[in-house]
Amino acid sequence: MKAILCKAPAMLLVLLMLLASLAFPVSAAEETALVEASIPFRVAYSGSRTDLGEQYTVTLKPDDAGFSMPASASMTISGLDADVPGNSGAFRIQYAAPGVYTYTLTQARGKDASAVYDQRVYTVAVTVENHGGGFRVTVAIRNPAGKKCDAASFLNKYPQETPPPSGEEITVRKVWAGSGKKHPSSVTVQLTDNGRVAETVTLGDWNNWTHTWKKSGSSHSWEVREVNIPKGYTASYSRSGQTFTIRNTESLVETGQLNWPVPVLAAAGVLCVAVGVILAKKKDS
Repeated sequence: MKAILCKAPAMLLVLLMLLASLAFPVSAAEETALVEASIPFRVAYSGSRTDLGEQYTVTLKPDDAGFSMPASASMTISGLDADVPGNSGAFRIQYAAPGVYTYTLTQARGKDASAVYDQRVYTVAVTVENHGGGFRVTVAIRNPAGKKCDAASFLNKYPQETPPPSGEEITVRKVWAGSGKKHPSSVTVQLTDNGRVAETVTLGDWNNWTHTWKKSGSSHSWEVREVNIPKGYTASYSRSGQTFTIRNTESLVETGQLNWPVPVLAAAGVLCVAVGVILAKKKDS
């Protein structure tokens, strides 16, 4: 009887713990902390496509079969038309353990036999580290030359609708100047003739921030202009022959934190002049 009474508290404790686990189950999210990484890519094209509804497939392949992967290893970009030079997407992957996870990113060949599909292979390294009771994730994407880029960019080239006409070649080149802070991944530039927009092009890493138009005839007044200049930059233009250079330079004043002294100093100057006038009048009197 005494042995039973001695065991009763322990049995009661076990029973209470069992009831607590049933009443307050621990979810999978509470058991395992997860962090998500985004691996972006971009698809663009040049030339004239015969099939405006063509789809492009981008595939992510792990270097190790045990690495975390998204729900689907391939993504399809569709809905591109003649007015949209590119589209983008991103693979999203969740990780539950620290480590370095490496992948390759490629684009499948399309169905147009006359097109040249971009077959570059991009490498991706996702680093997951312990940080403040959770995880911190860093994504590094590099092109075949080993240069780090903000997204994997694939440029598919189609033949021109008609042979390039003889005549002028107008080239635009984008240059970034400043402290080297991260600038936008693309800009939009318009070619104008006597102020009328003739063509619009998107410049980015995928076309080395340059584009050349081939135009027939000579009775034109060609100019280029950048559309929606990025915040924090000013644009300047220069020309050498038929090559235009757009230089985006970081603005000295971006947030207003450096120009606040201007009105203050101006007001102080006015005050000093007023005081000087008053003192001069008192001295004369």
